[in-house]
Amino acid sequence: MNSNRQEDSELRVLRNENEELKKQLSETSIIKAKYEKLASKFEDITSTIPGIVYQFEVLDDGKYNFLFLSKSAEMIFEEPYKQLVDIQNVIDKVLDEDKSKFIDSIEDAVMKKNPWSYKFRIKTRHGEIKWLHGISNYSSCENVWNGVLLDVTTQKEVENALVLNEERYKKAQEIGNVGNWEYDI
Repeated sequence: MNSNRQEDSELRVLRNENEELKKQLSETSIIKAKYEKLASKFEDITSTIPGIVYQFEVLDDGKYNFLFLSKSAEMIFEEPYKQLVDIQNVIDKVLDEDKSKFIDSIEDAVMKKNPWSYKFRIKTRHGEIKWLHGISNYSSCENVWNGVLLDVTTQKEVENALVLNEERYKKAQEIGNVGNWEYDI
């Protein structure tokens, strides 16, 4: 009889533990579903932003590393995503005449743990020159920089066209021996 009571008691304990495990499994499934939904939403947001979203860190040995790089990097850099997650492959795309100042700007932001903002040019594998504007802010809680790289090629082309037109305008005034003035009432 004692044996039956002990078995009943053990059986109740096992049933309770089984119910608790079922409850935990259900909660885990709910959390997993929420995580997958958020991950999908994050992927959708970062892939549709007109630029590259990234998270950047400096390793203990002083090397740089992307912790996150949005898939839109493929479109801007015109390279496979797997190559771009290695930050050196991104740096290699920067035009030689811009590279030194580009790296200096990063090193300055890293040393001072300041926000970073820099415009530079890259050359794609098809020979196209693109202007990018990198902007990031330092996050002290994670010791990383969170930022975006925006393709500002069109903006730079317009700026260059305006400068060229201004130079032509001044040259035309000089040749025509005319000037201009503004009248402020």
